Amino acid sequence: MKREALLALATKLKNSGAGLWRHSLNTANLTLMLVELLPSGVLDVRREELYAAALLHDIGKIKLEQGLLSKPGPLTPDEWLAIRRHPPLGVAIVRQMDPETPAGIIGSILYHHERWDGKGYFGLAGADIPVGARVLAVTDALDAMVSNRPYRPRLSWEEALAEIERNAGTQFDPDLAAGAARYLHNIVPETRFRTAASCL
Repeated sequence: MKREALLALATKLKNSGAGLWRHSLNTANLTLMLVELLPSGVLDVRREELYAAALLHDIGKIKLEQGLLSKPGPLTPDEWLAIRRHPPLGVAIVRQMDPETPAGIIGSILYHHERWDGKGYFGLAGADIPVGARVLAVTDALDAMVSNRPYRPRLSWEEALAEIERNAGTQFDPDLAAGAARYLHNIVPETRFRTAASCL
Protein backbone atom coordinates (compact mmCIF):
# COMPACT_ATOMS: atom_id res chain seq x y z
CA MET A 1 0.00 0.00 0.00
CA LYS A 2 1.29 3.45 -0.86
CA ARG A 3 2.79 5.16 2.18
CA GLU A 4 1.05 8.46 1.49
CA ALA A 5 -2.32 6.70 1.30
CA LEU A 6 -1.71 4.91 4.61
CA LEU A 7 -0.71 8.17 6.29
CA ALA A 8 -3.79 9.95 4.93
CA LEU A 9 -6.07 7.17 6.17
CA ALA A 10 -4.35 7.17 9.56
CA THR A 11 -5.05 10.90 9.77
CA LYS A 12 -8.74 10.23 9.11
CA LEU A 13 -8.73 7.81 12.02
CA LYS A 14 -6.92 10.26 14.29
CA ASN A 15 -9.54 12.89 13.51
CA SER A 16 -12.46 10.54 14.16
CA GLY A 17 -14.30 10.21 17.45
CA ALA A 18 -15.28 7.29 19.67
CA GLY A 19 -11.71 6.19 20.33
CA LEU A 20 -11.25 4.63 16.90
CA TRP A 21 -7.64 5.78 16.59
CA ARG A 22 -6.63 4.37 19.95
CA HIS A 23 -8.30 1.03 19.25
CA SER A 24 -6.86 0.88 15.73
CA LEU A 25 -3.35 1.60 16.96
CA ASN A 26 -3.65 -0.90 19.81
CA THR A 27 -4.90 -3.61 17.45
CA ALA A 28 -2.09 -2.92 14.99
CA ASN A 29 0.55 -3.11 17.73
CA LEU A 30 -0.92 -6.31 19.19
CA THR A 31 -0.93 -7.77 15.69
CA LEU A 32 2.77 -6.99 15.26
CA MET A 33 3.55 -8.52 18.65
CA LEU A 34 1.69 -11.73 17.84
CA VAL A 35 3.31 -12.07 14.42
CA GLU A 36 6.76 -11.47 15.90
CA LEU A 37 6.25 -13.96 18.73
CA LEU A 38 4.76 -16.84 16.74
CA PRO A 39 7.29 -19.40 15.50
CA SER A 40 8.73 -18.72 12.06
CA GLY A 41 6.65 -20.11 9.23
CA VAL A 42 3.37 -20.31 11.13
CA LEU A 43 1.86 -17.37 9.22
CA ASP A 44 2.17 -16.86 5.49
CA VAL A 45 1.56 -13.12 5.54
CA ARG A 46 3.46 -9.97 4.67
CA ARG A 47 4.18 -8.15 7.92
CA GLU A 48 3.75 -4.66 6.43
CA GLU A 49 0.44 -5.54 4.80
CA LEU A 50 -0.91 -7.10 7.98
CA TYR A 51 0.08 -4.04 10.00
CA ALA A 52 -1.68 -1.73 7.52
CA ALA A 53 -4.80 -3.91 7.58
CA ALA A 54 -4.82 -3.94 11.38
CA LEU A 55 -4.46 -0.17 11.55
CA LEU A 56 -7.29 0.32 9.06
CA HIS A 57 -9.58 -2.56 9.98
CA ASP A 58 -12.28 -0.30 11.48
CA ILE A 59 -11.93 2.73 9.23
CA GLY A 60 -15.39 2.06 7.81
CA LYS A 61 -16.79 3.16 11.17
CA ILE A 62 -16.00 6.79 10.32
CA LYS A 63 -18.97 6.58 7.93
CA LEU A 64 -21.38 5.41 10.63
CA GLU A 65 -23.50 7.47 12.99
CA GLN A 66 -21.05 8.09 15.82
CA GLY A 67 -23.72 7.61 18.47
CA LEU A 68 -23.84 3.93 17.52
CA LEU A 69 -20.25 3.45 18.61
CA SER A 70 -20.80 4.88 22.08
CA LYS A 71 -24.32 3.64 22.79
CA PRO A 72 -24.43 2.32 26.37
CA GLY A 73 -27.31 -0.10 25.87
CA PRO A 74 -28.08 -2.95 23.47
CA LEU A 75 -28.25 -2.18 19.75
CA THR A 76 -31.55 -2.49 17.90
CA PRO A 77 -31.66 -4.90 14.92
CA ASP A 78 -31.35 -1.94 12.52
CA GLU A 79 -28.41 -0.51 14.47
CA TRP A 80 -26.71 -3.88 14.45
CA LEU A 81 -27.13 -4.12 10.67
CA ALA A 82 -25.61 -0.65 10.36
CA ILE A 83 -22.58 -1.66 12.44
CA ARG A 84 -22.08 -4.74 10.25
CA ARG A 85 -21.62 -2.46 7.24
CA HIS A 86 -18.29 -1.14 8.47
CA PRO A 87 -16.00 -3.73 6.81
CA PRO A 88 -17.23 -3.12 3.23
CA LEU A 89 -17.39 0.61 3.93
CA GLY A 90 -13.77 0.42 5.06
CA VAL A 91 -12.73 -1.40 1.90
CA ALA A 92 -14.42 1.29 -0.20
CA ILE A 93 -12.58 4.05 1.68
CA VAL A 94 -9.22 2.30 1.31
CA ARG A 95 -9.72 1.56 -2.39
CA GLN A 96 -10.76 5.16 -3.05
CA MET A 97 -7.52 6.35 -1.47
CA ASP A 98 -5.34 3.69 -3.12
CA PRO A 99 -6.99 1.63 -5.91
CA GLU A 100 -3.93 -0.63 -6.00
CA THR A 101 -4.17 -1.66 -2.35
CA PRO A 102 -2.94 -5.29 -2.13
CA ALA A 103 -5.57 -8.01 -1.93
CA GLY A 104 -4.16 -9.19 1.41
CA ILE A 105 -5.03 -5.87 3.03
CA ILE A 106 -8.47 -5.76 1.44
CA GLY A 107 -9.32 -9.32 2.50
CA SER A 108 -8.14 -8.75 6.05
CA ILE A 109 -10.27 -5.61 6.44
CA LEU A 110 -13.35 -7.11 4.79
CA TYR A 111 -13.33 -10.38 6.71
CA HIS A 112 -11.97 -9.49 10.16
CA HIS A 113 -15.36 -10.29 11.74
CA GLU A 114 -15.55 -13.79 10.30
CA ARG A 115 -15.63 -16.68 12.77
CA TRP A 116 -13.87 -20.02 12.48
CA ASP A 117 -17.26 -21.76 12.84
CA GLY A 118 -18.81 -19.77 9.99
CA LYS A 119 -21.13 -17.61 12.14
CA GLY A 120 -19.49 -14.29 11.31
CA TYR A 121 -20.63 -11.38 9.15
CA PHE A 122 -20.29 -13.08 5.75
CA GLY A 123 -20.40 -16.75 6.68
CA LEU A 124 -16.84 -17.71 5.72
CA ALA A 125 -15.44 -20.51 7.88
CA GLY A 126 -12.15 -22.16 8.75
CA ALA A 127 -9.33 -21.90 6.24
CA ASP A 128 -11.62 -20.08 3.78
CA ILE A 129 -11.11 -16.97 5.92
CA PRO A 130 -8.00 -15.08 4.78
CA VAL A 131 -5.18 -15.66 7.26
CA GLY A 132 -4.75 -11.94 7.90
CA ALA A 133 -8.41 -11.65 8.85
CA ARG A 134 -8.01 -14.60 11.23
CA VAL A 135 -5.15 -12.81 12.97
CA LEU A 136 -7.14 -9.58 13.23
CA ALA A 137 -10.12 -11.43 14.68
CA VAL A 138 -7.90 -12.36 17.63
CA THR A 139 -6.09 -9.05 18.15
CA ASP A 140 -9.20 -6.92 17.55
CA ALA A 141 -11.10 -8.94 20.15
CA LEU A 142 -8.21 -8.78 22.62
CA ASP A 143 -7.99 -5.01 22.58
CA ALA A 144 -11.77 -4.68 22.75
CA MET A 145 -11.93 -6.90 25.82
CA VAL A 146 -9.22 -5.05 27.75
CA SER A 147 -10.72 -1.64 26.96
CA ASN A 148 -13.62 -0.01 28.78
CA ARG A 149 -16.73 0.15 26.63
CA PRO A 150 -20.02 2.02 27.26
CA TYR A 151 -21.85 -1.29 27.68
CA ARG A 152 -19.33 -3.15 29.90
CA PRO A 153 -16.16 -2.75 31.99
CA ARG A 154 -12.79 -3.93 30.76
CA LEU A 155 -11.40 -7.40 31.41
CA SER A 156 -7.94 -8.00 32.80
CA TRP A 157 -5.23 -9.10 30.36
CA GLU A 158 -5.32 -12.62 31.79
CA GLU A 159 -9.12 -12.80 31.52
CA ALA A 160 -9.04 -11.62 27.92
CA LEU A 161 -6.42 -14.20 26.91
CA ALA A 162 -8.43 -16.91 28.66
CA GLU A 163 -11.51 -15.83 26.67
CA ILE A 164 -9.54 -16.07 23.41
CA GLU A 165 -8.39 -19.56 24.35
CA ARG A 166 -11.90 -20.59 25.40
CA ASN A 167 -13.26 -19.62 21.99
CA ALA A 168 -10.57 -21.42 19.99
CA GLY A 169 -12.18 -23.43 17.23
CA THR A 170 -15.49 -21.56 17.41
CA GLN A 171 -14.85 -17.83 17.12
CA PHE A 172 -11.11 -18.01 16.48
CA ASP A 173 -8.63 -20.02 14.43
CA PRO A 174 -7.59 -22.63 17.01
CA ASP A 175 -3.87 -22.40 16.21
CA LEU A 176 -3.82 -18.61 16.39
CA ALA A 177 -5.89 -18.57 19.58
CA ALA A 178 -3.52 -21.05 21.19
CA GLY A 179 -0.54 -19.03 19.98
CA ALA A 180 -1.96 -15.82 21.41
CA ALA A 181 -2.66 -17.47 24.77
CA ARG A 182 0.86 -18.88 24.88
CA TYR A 183 3.01 -16.10 23.46
CA LEU A 184 1.17 -12.98 24.60
CA HIS A 185 0.70 -14.20 28.15
CA ASN A 186 3.85 -12.62 29.55
CA ILE A 187 3.89 -9.32 27.68
CA VAL A 188 3.21 -6.09 29.51
CA PRO A 189 -0.26 -5.10 28.27
CA GLU A 190 0.58 -1.40 28.20
CA THR A 191 3.12 -2.05 25.43
CA ARG A 192 0.22 -2.21 23.01
CA PHE A 193 0.12 1.58 23.32
CA ARG A 194 3.65 2.02 21.94
CA THR A 195 4.05 4.47 19.09
CA ALA A 196 3.57 3.18 15.58
CA ALA A 197 5.40 6.06 13.90
CA SER A 198 8.23 3.82 12.72
CA CYS A 199 5.73 1.50 11.04
CA LEU A 200 3.88 4.21 9.10
